[in-house]
Amino acid sequence: MKKVKIMLFMIMCVSVLLNAQIIKSNRIDPVPEEVRCDSTEIVEWYETQEKPVFPGGEAELYEFIKARAFIPEYCDTVAEKVTVFMSFVIERDGGVSTFKCMNDVHGSCDYDKLATKILKQMPAWKPGIRCEKPARTRLIVPVRFAQKVE
Repeated sequence: MKKVKIMLFMIMCVSVLLNAQIIKSNRIDPVPEEVRCDSTEIVEWYETQEKPVFPGGEAELYEFIKARAFIPEYCDTVAEKVTVFMSFVIERDGGVSTFKCMNDVHGSCDYDKLATKILKQMPAWKPGIRCEKPARTRLIVPVRFAQKVE
């Protein structure tokens, strides 16, 4: 009985190794290059060779948002700060589109609409590069609303 168990174990090991070797030798690229490089497809920023760049860099982007993201007086929020995570697409020409709020923010204000209004004011970006061409690239940024200090 012990010999049978050892023999079955050895057969399983050999089978697993052979199967792994067959898979490794027959590896097929799951996504053909012409599909990967389709310029109409929206890709995530980490799928690009070059990430999209806001004029002046990332620090300027956050300064741009900070200068405009204030909690309106008509909102009955008690929070000093509210953060909305916004997804948007940098188009091949550097324009911005396809805005979407990624988190729920409860209260009387439509922070997603306020954040979208701010992001639509952004100047043209340097687009992301994929397959050596400008690519439609999705980014997610936090928009932090704060009480206006006077």
